[in-house]
Amino acid sequence: MNQEVVKSHTSDSERAVNELCSRLKKNLSAYNAILFFASSSYDFKKISELLYERFPNAQVVGTTTSGEISRDGFEKNTIILNALSDGTSGRSQFKGVLIDNIDKFPMIHKKDIENAASSIGIQLSSSNCSRDAFAISLICGLLSAEEGMLSLLYSIIKDPRFLIAGGSAGDDLKFKSTAVSYNGKISEKGAVFLFVKTSSVFKIYKENIFQRSGKNVMLTGVNPETHTVSTIDGQNPKRPAMKCQSFDEAFFNVFSASFETSTSGGKIGT
Repeated sequence: MNQEVVKSHTSDSERAVNELCSRLKKNLSAYNAILFFASSSYDFKKISELLYERFPNAQVVGTTTSGEISRDGFEKNTIILNALSDGTSGRSQFKGVLIDNIDKFPMIHKKDIENAASSIGIQLSSSNCSRDAFAISLICGLLSAEEGMLSLLYSIIKDPRFLIAGGSAGDDLKFKSTAVSYNGKISEKGAVFLFVKTSSVFKIYKENIFQRSGKNVMLTGVNPETHTVSTIDGQNPKRPAMKCQSFDEAFFNVFSASFETSTSGGKIGT
């Protein structure tokens, strides 16, 4: 399995897609899967449709972001595109599925998930399906639906070693609307799963942006349903949270600005 990663800072959506495609080494029909991560400053619907048109033989999945990551570090107002190819060897196969309205009744999509996996030979009911397969999940943020979706997925998967990598969609800290897409179709209340079956060796790494501080606080006001914290140690949560993690003043100012314009009552979303 070969991977290429390209990026574009071009603000116009169509020009950005042209730039991304021009930076890839192979004919666009040679790619089997495309994963893209786009700033919410772009026309996400247009980006999704254009990329699906450009890659006729690929499963194309994407998400809006709150900052992007490339080999050059953290980016803003950027599209990062990962292009995966395996030639005609058949060593790797990909299949995506889009689940809409995940904040309502995700269980009704159980069969869609099973069918997507089985279409490339992954039997989720098998006790050893992790041997040559894994999945990537992209889930709309702001819905507090991540735990429910992953619980649904793991209720279907009978192998506890099966790995799922991914994260939540963002919108550059505006906290208004996030989106995911699959093969040109987008959802602002959905999730995308990309199943991968491969004979290539793979390893999934877990990244944690926080470090242990050795400091303890008490979450005195919590709403489990909305994943929000209203008070820490009986106080407005912002400064105790910043102090506990030792964030510098610059980060605190950025966090406070986005926080105060997008929430009410001093709540921090988890």
